[in-house]
Amino acid sequence: MNKFDAVIAGAGPAGLSTALKLQAAGWRVLVVEKCKVPRDKVCGGFVGPENILFLKELGIYEKLKQRGAEEINNVVLSSSRGKKVRIPISLNGSALPGLALSRKLLDGTLLEAFVARGGSVLDEHALENASREGLFKIRIKNLKTGSEAMVYANQFIRATGLRNSAGIKDEKMFWGISAMFKNVKNMEDHVFLHLIDKGHLGINRFEDNVVNVCYVADGDLVKSFAGDLEGLFDHFKGANPVITEQLESAQRVTTWKGIPVARKIPYEFAKDGAFYAGDTVGVVHPIVGGGISLALSMGYELASLLTAHESESVPHEKVLHAYRKVWHKKYFWRLRASGMMGRLSHCKPAADVILHLMSSRSDLMEAFFKFHHRSLGSVEIADLTVCRR
Repeated sequence: MNKFDAVIAGAGPAGLSTALKLQAAGWRVLVVEKCKVPRDKVCGGFVGPENILFLKELGIYEKLKQRGAEEINNVVLSSSRGKKVRIPISLNGSALPGLALSRKLLDGTLLEAFVARGGSVLDEHALENASREGLFKIRIKNLKTGSEAMVYANQFIRATGLRNSAGIKDEKMFWGISAMFKNVKNMEDHVFLHLIDKGHLGINRFEDNVVNVCYVADGDLVKSFAGDLEGLFDHFKGANPVITEQLESAQRVTTWKGIPVARKIPYEFAKDGAFYAGDTVGVVHPIVGGGISLALSMGYELASLLTAHESESVPHEKVLHAYRKVWHKKYFWRLRASGMMGRLSHCKPAADVILHLMSSRSDLMEAFFKFHHRSLGSVEIADLTVCRR
């Protein structure tokens, strides 16, 4: 019988951090991914300083740097009036940097580490059905050949990213849209966030000497351009003089890619016996650059709670209670605050006032950055004892 301690749906940062932590505890883990991995994805590509020690613990931090990931030591914000604020990246007074890299590099390196340690991966496979009768019984379809197979697991974790946002109105959506550029000015060791009315544009160095330009636009603004992503990009450039200056000589070298994201979906931690991780639980607003960091951290937290038990005897309700408790303690207010910051930063009058204030009180913005990127640490003993047998 093809049996595992855990099957994880999704080979992104949340799924793979969960897999690596479970694997380190001796669990036999299968990761299933519907796409061919690793692959390029629409993403700002920023890993916060709170995850650097975790990447070092996994033994992949130096490997990521050798493959072109860039250390980031400053965040630069600008308003549509041309006001700029620079925020040093530091974590509780330490010198830990952030990291800039593509999802293809990050996911690929995490996946490589998981496989090298004996993990099993099925990409280009879809989960057709999962039911639980003691064990999870999971039917998997090979998307290349159409063949199907059955696997069994003690635990099942969904880390498949954003839940379905079909039917959500444009005004309750935003879009993430990105392309690679060359010859972008003033990159140094900075990541940039340029604000305009109804959106923001991030600029971040990636490996292979390219720069990721990723803009986030409110759904009604995207709709007004009727799918013209280049025209929308020109609108961003014209709405903020700092963008115009920085991209004056830049050349786009890839096509635009975009994904829709619901502004807010109800938080959900588990369903039908399966646990959720990463964006499958809830979405952080991209203005704070915390999506990858949240996914890595949440996977680690969930796996830490699960491995307090043998895989076949995890007390689901007690672990779920502890998971919710840890999540609310460490992430809830970050997500709420990110949503508030997203709304303010996408409102031109509010963003202009905030950046004007921050130009004289940058310590306030630095405090906000540290709130979203402070060290998460490991799951506390008090949290773990809640779910022990």
